[in-house]
Amino acid sequence: TQYLRVVVGQLRQKLETDPATPTLLLTEPGVGYRLDV
Repeated sequence: TQYLRVVVGQLRQKLETDPATPTLLLTEPGVGYRLDV
């Protein structure tokens, strides 16, 4: 489903200064998502 992508997108909107180029919530191909703090 697209539920996880929607939630990650919403988190990026709230956390990132520029959601189009994320620096905090990153997508790891073949692995999942990574939060860099």
